[in-house]
Amino acid sequence: MGKKLIILFLLVSSSTRLLSQDLITRKHLTGGSATITTGFQKNNPDMNLYVHGFAYFYPEPRVSINGEAYWYVGAQEQQTLMAENSTIVFGPNYHFLKDGPFDPHVGLMPAVSLVSAIDRSGSRPVAGKYSVVPLIALNAGVRYHFIKWFNVFANVKYMMGTLTENYPTALSLNEWRISFGLGFNFYSSKD
Repeated sequence: MGKKLIILFLLVSSSTRLLSQDLITRKHLTGGSATITTGFQKNNPDMNLYVHGFAYFYPEPRVSINGEAYWYVGAQEQQTLMAENSTIVFGPNYHFLKDGPFDPHVGLMPAVSLVSAIDRSGSRPVAGKYSVVPLIALNAGVRYHFIKWFNVFANVKYMMGTLTENYPTALSLNEWRISFGLGFNFYSSKD
């Protein structure tokens, strides 16, 4: 019984030390997460759903480089205009505060989507051929690094682009994408 108590005490005390480590600087911080993201398009009566994964690296405390992937999994009511709308995004974010747990940021990033739109103008819906469409993403978000290894985040991204082929008319792909969740930090630098 005594050995079990000693082992339990050692596990709890080492866990507490690990969790109590604060994030000192964001320089050289690497992290990422995966979440479910919702998308809202003005010309689309349905809410798009994505599995969203991302990773980031801070070369400096006020700058991060993000890589993101949105895998389109469908729409809430299945009356969407989109048969496919998966996206890859890569680019920088500017962070307003140099260090500390509260981390608001904005970014402007290039993106590319694999798109197939559903033409509902005929007697039955028809999915168009796949097109690769360039986009621009405006990003705004906040992270709160509550300990060295974890953060919570909320992010809003406005994707802008137009599908001009494989659809009867030009189709705006402008969309608000909203995500939030738990993120993980990997911090190895001592500077």
